[in-house]
Amino acid sequence: MAWQTELTTMLRYMIGDNTSGTYKYTDGELQTLLTVGARFVDQDIDSPNSYTISVETTGISPDPTSIPDDVFSNLTVLKAACITDEWSTRKHAIREGITAVCGPTKLGIDTGAEGLTLLITHGPCATYDRMKTEYAYGNTRNIKGIMSPFVSNQYQPVD
Repeated sequence: MAWQTELTTMLRYMIGDNTSGTYKYTDGELQTLLTVGARFVDQDIDSPNSYTISVETTGISPDPTSIPDDVFSNLTVLKAACITDEWSTRKHAIREGITAVCGPTKLGIDTGAEGLTLLITHGPCATYDRMKTEYAYGNTRNIKGIMSPFVSNQYQPVD
């Protein structure tokens, strides 16, 4: 299926795992992650297309890249990248968040996790939330407002 190639490549670039030969994640792991992300996207947005998503068999049907459904595809990649960043933050906090040395006794807390937390709040997770909101409101690039004094002969404000 085309989504397995296209979305996996997009996800690799989003998470910085795009150096061939030294991949951190296998294609299979990323495709499973994409189906997990697709389940969340399918629940979060009201897509004009109906998808059957199976995490167990790593399937998304119909193929969102063939329809094409760019909104669903892009949100799926962003959600998968968000989940990956959350993994990284959790692993970093567990591994390097607290340092204990036995002799002479020393206990410290690493502040490196702050950078990863910043990535969560301003990276793919924030972009996913923003795009999801924009989709819910319609294409916000086309929404305009007219700001002017309101004048009406029939308007009677209620106190």
